[in-house]
Amino acid sequence: MPRICTIAAVVVLFAACRQAGPPAISPAVAFEKARIRLEPLFNMVDSFSAEGLARVSSFTDSSTYIDSNGKQLIAYKYNVQPFYEGLGLVEESETGPFYYIDKAGKKVVEL
Repeated sequence: MPRICTIAAVVVLFAACRQAGPPAISPAVAFEKARIRLEPLFNMVDSFSAEGLARVSSFTDSSTYIDSNGKQLIAYKYNVQPFYEGLGLVEESETGPFYYIDKAGKKVVEL
């Protein structure tokens, strides 16, 4: 008797599983349905410095720093240089002014 119950349970589960799921589709079709188009944000990304920041450039030739989560430290500027000894050199526009910022994005030294 227990053997008949076991076989009946397996048959019922098999029938339920066959009817419960959506129709099978190929992996290629599933990939196309799930694909998300991502637009690039930067055309250049430097390595991360010891401060945990990387210099990035946009497609408009402006630069900024990002942290490892992609958050921008400062608004885009004309030119930024990699951090060195805790400071990053920033050029506000094509004609200056230059200044150094710290890891928090505050102006530390104006040139």
